[in-house]
Amino acid sequence: MVSLVPGRAAGDAPSGAVIADVFWALVDADGGLEHIRVSMSDSQADLILFLAVVDPGRVEDVALGLVRRVLAVAPALRGWSVDKCGQVDVGFWLEP
Repeated sequence: MVSLVPGRAAGDAPSGAVIADVFWALVDADGGLEHIRVSMSDSQADLILFLAVVDPGRVEDVALGLVRRVLAVAPALRGWSVDKCGQVDVGFWLEP
């Protein structure tokens, strides 16, 4: 999960759907993004990124690189920054 914090008033924050759309528009096919979930609160956006990464030890590096590239070029996310990044166990979604 990657948590983003805005650099401006929360009232100006884009919705979770807009943030997801921005990622889909800016991440190329080789970026490894398979799915994204965005959860918004008053103070941050939490992104769960499902990534196609062969080396599990590189998941956080790949996620941070992808998010930083999007933050660098997306006008809708100008001023936003990464607050934290860590892996989330999604195994419970995969169990029958």
